[in-house]
Amino acid sequence: MYLFVSLALRLSTPPTMAAIGPDEAASIEAAGGPQATTYGELTSLGFRQLFGDLGESDKFVDLGSGTGKLVMQAVRELGVDSAAGVELSPTRHGLALAQRAACEPRVARRTTFLCGDAAGDEAARLLETATAVWLSNLCFDERLNRRIVARLEASPTVQRIWALRLLPEVPRGFDIESARLAECSWTRQASQTGLLPMLGHPCVSYIRTSFLGGT
Repeated sequence: MYLFVSLALRLSTPPTMAAIGPDEAASIEAAGGPQATTYGELTSLGFRQLFGDLGESDKFVDLGSGTGKLVMQAVRELGVDSAAGVELSPTRHGLALAQRAACEPRVARRTTFLCGDAAGDEAARLLETATAVWLSNLCFDERLNRRIVARLEASPTVQRIWALRLLPEVPRGFDIESARLAECSWTRQASQTGLLPMLGHPCVSYIRTSFLGGT
């Protein structure tokens, strides 16, 4: 896992894509640890590799949604009922809102972007109805990952979670389902530059097996 964190740090998205100021960086580091400001993305291909079976009955949530590309793709390409993202950086959140404002109305109506903590109250509200969750948690510290686990456990509706790395513990009510390689911005760049041939980043999925307090 250290190799992938190192690559993400080295090959994170160029500053012109997601630059943030020192105050934002400090806020993000306070919430998610010293590496949490690192910005990389699951590519559109990577998203299809993990979530290609989503459909019109699904409600997709991206915790740490950055500039909102996956949220838009979930509606535009996979036709989910709704898609939402939570992003702590006001700058990146603003870029997501700009994308939404410029997109076709059928997509805009079914997408929501909130500026907040990936384990905060905003995320909890979205998880009350979500069925599928993406967690870009590679550079989140253990404290934030554990807070997210608690939010996932409390959700009455989430059926599947995909994450960039194993959570500190399997959320109660879930089992580890599988692992799969998915293209990310840093794996694509590593391959394109010849630094290291990579088919993708190993992501892990969790599947709902029971609900707390019931079956």
